Amino acid sequence: MHINNLDLFDEYQKYYNLYTENNNKLNDIIQNITQKYTFSYDPKKYYRLNDTNMGTRNINELSGIIIMLNAIIEKTFYGFCIKTFNKYKCEKIYYCNNKHTKFCFTTYHFNCSGDEFIILFGWEYFTPMLIHYPKDDLVFNISYRYSDITPIIYNSNINYSIPYYPKYNFISYGIGLIHNAGHYLWQEIFGLMLLIEYNLIDNIDEFIIYNYDYLNIGDILQNKFNKTITHINSNTSHHGLTVNLSKHFITNSLINNFKNIYELKDNRQNNEINILFDIRTNDRLWLNQIPIIVNIINSLKNTYQAYSVNFFISGFYSYEMLYLNNYYNSSKEIRKQMKIFNTIQKCISSPIYNLINLNLSKILFICQKIDLCIANAGSGLSFFYQTIFNNDTICLTLKQKVIDFDRQRYGFENCISNCVFIEPKYITDFNGNFILKQGCLLPLVITKLNNIIQKKQI
Repeated sequence: MHINNLDLFDEYQKYYNLYTENNNKLNDIIQNITQKYTFSYDPKKYYRLNDTNMGTRNINELSGIIIMLNAIIEKTFYGFCIKTFNKYKCEKIYYCNNKHTKFCFTTYHFNCSGDEFIILFGWEYFTPMLIHYPKDDLVFNISYRYSDITPIIYNSNINYSIPYYPKYNFISYGIGLIHNAGHYLWQEIFGLMLLIEYNLIDNIDEFIIYNYDYLNIGDILQNKFNKTITHINSNTSHHGLTVNLSKHFITNSLINNFKNIYELKDNRQNNEINILFDIRTNDRLWLNQIPIIVNIINSLKNTYQAYSVNFFISGFYSYEMLYLNNYYNSSKEIRKQMKIFNTIQKCISSPIYNLINLNLSKILFICQKIDLCIANAGSGLSFFYQTIFNNDTICLTLKQKVIDFDRQRYGFENCISNCVFIEPKYITDFNGNFILKQGCLLPLVITKLNNIIQKKQI
């Protein structure tokens, strides 16, 4: 196998220009997207610079959006041959339906009776990775992010025993493809909001709902947009999947579209203080969370007696297809979290509201009235809370992960500006978990709450 790596950005960009230069509407949308950026858009600067860098992973990449929007606008999935620059219709599709795989892959096949070429898309951001010409075993690396795609070539876990045949002049849009609920919101849901923002939802003839529709967007699309919905009930179900949009940089307008569609708003009350603790138990554990949370609850009850102070604890959320997720043993994690909740509740005289194992859509409505979220970063609900509402959040995580999590904020126009991280000097990492220094969190919580109360009084 020979790999043409497209080491120069101009070589890479030349391929994607084939799509924008041959579709004026697509070109106008791409230009409009980049004009909305609040950062200096410089894709050449970050091209394969570092595959963990936020500039590379999120905000500078448009390759997947270009190919997918082109298909949606043209109402047929087209791909350009990188050797001849000719345009071909997609003839068949294969995808990874192995539920043991963390990130799924899809292959789109073109010019099958001639010099066939295959474009492979992959998660965790649904983007094009490579073009493979099987007859001469030639591969072109068309990934913005990865300078070495060899592992992807051999580990994509594509199931070539089940072909899917796209219909021409008919677009099927898939959603709920990935198990990670955070990426489902960040990429899939906001990708759909982009579709709505540019008035392209009528170009979709069918929405295919996969295993991980955590927010029941299928019901929204059917009831509010009168769209045809097909639910995939098994890994061998046949369908005509063609596209999925994955949005990387999230503008305020996309968030507002989401809030309007789900009828979410700021519902915080002046006479209440509502505090949410979001916990995790599968990894990056906060080892001394129980005594610190108990101390915070007891202290705040005494400090803010003039207010109705309410406490909530969240963790894993329920979802009917969550049992398919082999990366997280949800039943085991829920049992762990319920044990933590019960231990904390026994130390508190007043009731704590338990959100563990509730439906995620229902929890979002509760989040409308939350004033402050204290979260183990990456635990799940905190990401939804700070992304959608951008209200006050205090995050804790491993000392070595603070910078990685903190720079995720730059994937959002609002920079998740009301989130702060506990400084690494107060954190001790311990075998992949961490311990928080006693006494460092409560003063920060009180400062946050005093600022919140001051705003309530204005």
